[in-house]
Formats: sequence, structure tokens, C-alpha cells
Amino acid sequence: MMVPVSYVFLIRGEGGELGKIPTSGVVEGYVVSVKGNDRKKLLYSPATFNRAEDVAARIMEFANMYRKAEERISQLQLLREAEKDYALFYEEAGD
Repeated sequence: MMVPVSYVFLIRGEGGELGKIPTSGVVEGYVVSVKGNDRKKLLYSPATFNRAEDVAARIMEFANMYRKAEERISQLQLLREAEKDYALFYEEAGD
């Protein structure tokens, strides 16, 4: 069973013009998972940037970390399901 997951990015600008992409600041990210009444929030270390061009790079960096973590979680869940199916097969076969 897949757990609903939400990704959050917070870009806190510390320099630049109001209404434009900040020229410096911090990108923070976290992931929230909800399974029934169980809710978890995983925080990632903030990353600083000193140029407006770095904002997109930082977001992609966080997005790639999340994607890799999500892939790993999915792989582990599939392995657990396969182990259960494997055990059930041998239990039914009487071995």
C-alpha cells in the first residue's frame, strides 16, 4: 500500500528586489507522509544560494533527493510484499 506523500519547498529570499526572484537566500525542504492517523514530517538541511540562478538549481537538488528517497521507499515496500508472497506460497505448498 502506497503512503500519500507531500513535498514542500520554502524559498526564503534575503536579497534582491521585491516581486522578483531573490538574489540570495535559503531553500528549505521537507516531506510529509500520512498513513491513517500516523503523520511524519522529514526535514532536510537548508541550502543557501547567492545568485538568482541558484534558486532553480537548489530546487532541482532537493527534488532529486526526494525522488531518490521515494524510489528507495518503493523498492523496499515491493521487497517486503514479495517476501510475504514468497512465504505465503511455501506455506500453502506445505513446505
